[in-house]
Amino acid sequence: MKRFLAWILVLSCVFALTACSIGGTTGGNALTTVANMYKNSEPTKTVVKSEQKFGDITLKGEQSLVKGEILYEGEWKTAAVYQWKEQQRAKVEEEIGPTKWVSGSLEYVDGLGVRQNKGRWTEGDDFTPGIGQMALNLDASALSNVNYNSSAKTLTFTVTAANLAKVFGEGTELTSDVFVTIVNDGAVITDVILDYSEEATEELPNGKQITIHTTYSYDNETVTLLK
Repeated sequence: MKRFLAWILVLSCVFALTACSIGGTTGGNALTTVANMYKNSEPTKTVVKSEQKFGDITLKGEQSLVKGEILYEGEWKTAAVYQWKEQQRAKVEEEIGPTKWVSGSLEYVDGLGVRQNKGRWTEGDDFTPGIGQMALNLDASALSNVNYNSSAKTLTFTVTAANLAKVFGEGTELTSDVFVTIVNDGAVITDVILDYSEEATEELPNGKQITIHTTYSYDNETVTLLK
């Protein structure tokens, strides 16, 4: 369960932004503009796609969280479905090739509880994160190379290694510079992209390149339970 909840917090990425002015960026107070949009951004569906590249291997992953209502026993109830799948490096003894897919799920229905991996329903609360639950401190002093492209409705900036804890929180596992792209449609946030690398190790002499692309949508969702 802890694994699921940790990933849900990652994919939520509904940042609580600080309204700091940044002079010299296209469009004026870029962070203030984006922060105000986040106040109106309450996505009903979040999809996160990731890629980890090292050597000749690329490991992909996808997570999705849909929240809305479900018609259950003749009554509309609040519900949510979270699914994830990811490629992992296979062990030699598994004899299935260099990678393998693993997956899982977590579901919630009001009054019914939660179930993991389509198992039995047990008592549990709504696990979907609220706005600002995973807050980033986008203080202008912690960001570098900030730019807002008004025609593309895109904010970009770099968080250096020295400022990772300040922006992503003390518990972050990030260790190197992160390049961030935030896209909006003029009213709400639609995409957040993180690009970063991990340092070389004895096992991975060329290090690892990682991209995490989160997409948000805001339609009224009718939730379908997994079969």
